[in-house]
Amino acid sequence: MTETPPAPPRVTLRVLPETYAVCRMDPAAEHTVPVAGTGSLYCLTRTADELSLVCPEALAPRAEARVEPG
Repeated sequence: MTETPPAPPRVTLRVLPETYAVCRMDPAAEHTVPVAGTGSLYCLTRTADELSLVCPEALAPRAEARVEPG
């Protein structure tokens, strides 16, 4: 008898109203996420290669990061 594999989880995506940017910084950089309530999505991730911030494009830290808009 062969078992049926479990169904993959369902993921619902929605388009957010803002335009976002990916901001790449030195991995040793110190950065904090802006105050809550100023945007609908923030993601701050550190790897051995870089510190990355995804945030609303208008709030991208252009002076301290390589910013990839849109």
